[in-house]
Amino acid sequence: MTVKEVLEISAKQLGEQDALLLFCDKAPENTEYAEQTAKLLKQCYDLVTDEIACEFLPLKTTQKFNVCDNRIAFSTFSKVPLKIVCVTDENLNKCAYKVINDYLSVQNGIVEVTYEYRPEVQQPTEEANFANGVIGAYVLCFGINAEFCFARGRYGESEKWREKFLSGIKNRIANKSAIKIPSRSWY
Repeated sequence: MTVKEVLEISAKQLGEQDALLLFCDKAPENTEYAEQTAKLLKQCYDLVTDEIACEFLPLKTTQKFNVCDNRIAFSTFSKVPLKIVCVTDENLNKCAYKVINDYLSVQNGIVEVTYEYRPEVQQPTEEANFANGVIGAYVLCFGINAEFCFARGRYGESEKWREKFLSGIKNRIANKSAIKIPSRSWY
């Protein structure tokens, strides 16, 4: 599911017909209002995906480096690291490391660094963060809707969407880690 498709769902849930028409590539009645609404929904999407990644379900990646001077500059990482999870050598043995200002101090040689990162701002045509995974598009939309309503001064509505969002996050993350017991056959 793309970012644009997620924003379409939010616009529909919020009753923002002009923005929905704009997302569906149709002419809205009030183009200026539709464009402002679409822009705000996209900003809310960025806020919510950032919140999910930083507080509930971190995005992780692993990257390989050939270290020569016992340091890896953070500027050489493909994503901006928030937290280093672990560092391993070629044989997958854990390595000692130290985070220092703008670099990671590690042993020389080939190492793999697993780290958490903040999501980058996405384009509407890109695959949406969290929409197709554990969180799901509708829970993601609940968060977007909460932020949107808050920004528009619709505080009561914002609180209701926020409650749905947090409840959805809690249920989705709990279900992800639930133990699955295989069914038994009696014959």
